[in-house]
Amino acid sequence: GEDGKRLAKRHGDSRLSSYREQGVSAERVLGLLGEWCGLGPRRELEIEQFLDKFQLDCLPRETVIFTGADDGWLLGR
Repeated sequence: GEDGKRLAKRHGDSRLSSYREQGVSAERVLGLLGEWCGLGPRRELEIEQFLDKFQLDCLPRETVIFTGADDGWLLGR
C-alpha cells in the first residue's frame, strides 16, 4: 500500500478475484501491469499486445506500490 506496508485488509480487498467480481476486465489489469513493466502509459491491453511488448529485463527492480490511483483506475474512477 501507499503506507509502504504489504497490502492487507486495512488497505481494502485488492485480490484479483475481487476486481473480477466487480467487473474489472483482464485488459484493464494487464494495462496496469504493463505500465509497471515499462510498456508505456496506462491503457487497456489485450494479452497479445502485452506479450508482444513484454521483456523480462524491463521488470522494475524497485518495489511496485499499488496506490489508490491504481485502484481507482482499475475500477474506472
